[in-house]
Amino acid sequence: MAVAAPLKPSLNLDSASAKTLLRHWPNDLDPRLLLDPRSTLKLALYEQINQKLMEWKDPGLPPYRPGPSHWPAILGNNRFVLIAGGERGGKSRFAAQEMVARATQRRLEGHRQARYWFAAHKYRLTEVEFNATQELFRALGALPDHLPKTNAYVRKPQDHSWSMRLGGDWEGIEIETATVDDPTNIAAVPLDGVVICEAALCDHEVWLKFRARVAERLGFVILTGTHERARGQWYKQLQLQWQNPGQEGVSFSFPTWENFEIFPGGWADPEIIRIREGVDEDWFMERFAGVPVKPTSLVFRQFEPHVHVQEAVQFRPQRTRYIWRGDPPALEPRELELREDWPVELAVDPGNADYAILAIQRTTDRHGRPLVYVIDEVFGRNEDTAGLIEKCRRRPWWGAIERQYPGVIDVAAKQRTGGIPVQRVWREVSGLNLRARKVMVDDGINKLRAFLSDFAAKAAMDGEGKPLYPRQRDWARLFVSPRCRRLIEEFQLMRFPSSQDPTEWRDPERGYDHGIKALWYFLVDRYPQMGRETRAEGYGVLKFG
Repeated sequence: MAVAAPLKPSLNLDSASAKTLLRHWPNDLDPRLLLDPRSTLKLALYEQINQKLMEWKDPGLPPYRPGPSHWPAILGNNRFVLIAGGERGGKSRFAAQEMVARATQRRLEGHRQARYWFAAHKYRLTEVEFNATQELFRALGALPDHLPKTNAYVRKPQDHSWSMRLGGDWEGIEIETATVDDPTNIAAVPLDGVVICEAALCDHEVWLKFRARVAERLGFVILTGTHERARGQWYKQLQLQWQNPGQEGVSFSFPTWENFEIFPGGWADPEIIRIREGVDEDWFMERFAGVPVKPTSLVFRQFEPHVHVQEAVQFRPQRTRYIWRGDPPALEPRELELREDWPVELAVDPGNADYAILAIQRTTDRHGRPLVYVIDEVFGRNEDTAGLIEKCRRRPWWGAIERQYPGVIDVAAKQRTGGIPVQRVWREVSGLNLRARKVMVDDGINKLRAFLSDFAAKAAMDGEGKPLYPRQRDWARLFVSPRCRRLIEEFQLMRFPSSQDPTEWRDPERGYDHGIKALWYFLVDRYPQMGRETRAEGYGVLKFG
């Protein structure tokens, strides 16, 4: 056994190995990620490994040099991580490095015996990750340097599961490969961690099975892969879902051009430029950027979680407003800051089985553009209106509901269907007289799309010819709280029927639409003409923070 590195090494930022590791450190990285001791342990381990790899000078396993997009995934330390990468984007190396770091961390936490798997559709799809992990542990001294001695610790039978048993400070750790071609045959054994290699080639059930296998030991699951030859849409949908705040897992994209060992020029590398110029943009983004291309059947392709889902969107009893003092054409107009009550309005779609209630607050930006904030949701299934109203009463925003105009409800709520009309139940139980008007499906969709991405804002210029709204986030006029998980899910799942001619108008498929319908009832009612409201409201802007 080689002389082992310390189980908990110290980080030497002045070393050549550390400088190699941190060469592409992103300037905009959240510094709070470094407060986690697991992050500093990773950096120290990776620096120690890089020292040995620089000595070995093995072209097949160069020192680790993560790209800017890799660092949030490395330092995030989430239990469930999905990496969608471009071809040769560094997914396999990331998985091997993570296996080493997480196994070491769990050993420091007191797990003397631990079992980890590399799993894939076929055994051969785990070989790259397994071999890299073996060499990384050998660099730390957890495996012997010389091949004859290594054979006592590592077994690689052809077409069967490979395994390694670690020694030294890592004694008691076992790492194996497994095939999951048939998810029902996944062994019912507790695991400390799993890397699912080329996960998109597996069934969705494989992820669910391994989620259960790590539950007993609070282990981790890392899914890596590309979207090529994906088995179904689950991997793409999970990647999009995990981009939303508050989810069980997180997802990241590793672009091909950030593998600087192969493409030293990055985005400007001549080979990347040639590939980019010769293929379709959607194909390039999915194949080389690891970014899932939204299906053409998706109703609201404009919805982007990183734009429209904001932590700052939450109930505020008051808002900050700015009132212009002086002539508007003045070069430096003065502003008066006021605090005033900020009422809540409701949007309701009482479906037969699914019932959606959204709580909304509205304001305008400095240029008078309306901004809409969905601060909360209440969904019910096979629940009566009175019971859902009682749920709403317990929310902190209930007392701030606008009494003169409390909100909107589906026009069907005015009808009597074997009992009291739902609109009347709302009026009698809550005292809120919700307005109801007929909204055509195409009108609702178009209105909601316009609030997701305002085309006029993209083209707006100031007096000097500069963009008035330079950022993609500025084009949006609708923002959603992470609390509204069901509404966010509807935006990502609501589709047109794919069997019909896409050039003809098609009503969306039913099922993922109750929250969205409630929202478009509200927008059409409050903004019948784009940029105008049914009642006057002056200039103002919501000021977060």
